[in-house]
Amino acid sequence: MDQEKNDKRKIILLRLHEQRGIIRLGLIRAEPASRKEVNMKQLVRLWQRPSHDGKKFKYYLIYTDEQGKRRQKSLGHADHREAKRRRTQLERELCMGIVEPDSMKLSELLENSLARTRGQVRESTLRETRRSVQEFIDVIGDMDYQRVSHQHGERFLQICLDKGNAPATAAKKLRHIKRVFQLAVNRGQLEKNPLKYVKSPKTATKSHGKAAVTK
Repeated sequence: MDQEKNDKRKIILLRLHEQRGIIRLGLIRAEPASRKEVNMKQLVRLWQRPSHDGKKFKYYLIYTDEQGKRRQKSLGHADHREAKRRRTQLERELCMGIVEPDSMKLSELLENSLARTRGQVRESTLRETRRSVQEFIDVIGDMDYQRVSHQHGERFLQICLDKGNAPATAAKKLRHIKRVFQLAVNRGQLEKNPLKYVKSPKTATKSHGKAAVTK
């Protein structure tokens, strides 16, 4: 375990040094980067996330953890000086290899996904996605997105049907939720989509004047 931890620290140090242009491994030495390059490449980045009405914002820390996964951590305030202090502190902790992977709640994953997708799909699609994922959260709780399982998807579908949603409506909600998780997979935030194999409920369609059951 100690050796594994030391290896992780070396990786973090190497990453930090690469970004700041001061790699020193054995006989390999790199020339220091310019001041402009150092400022552009940081281990931890500050992100100003606006509120829904666009009148306020909060600071987030964006960074890559020891497992190589992209993380974001809300600071819960808009104090620029304090945000810079926290960024410096987190960079130091990452360099020392003492930061554990930070969890991201489902609500945070949703906002992250919407922010990255905005402009690529219609606003109406984003609104439907937000409503669907929020309903999903209401059913299973605002848990760590990496703890979501196949069973959570089946439970959500059943509750949608029990409260009177048409099968087609429940299936549409599931598609929106699945897409958020699939985008997280595509972006390297997840290894696999936990809802990939959740089957949509059967829906009735009309074919040649008779009702036909489809999926």
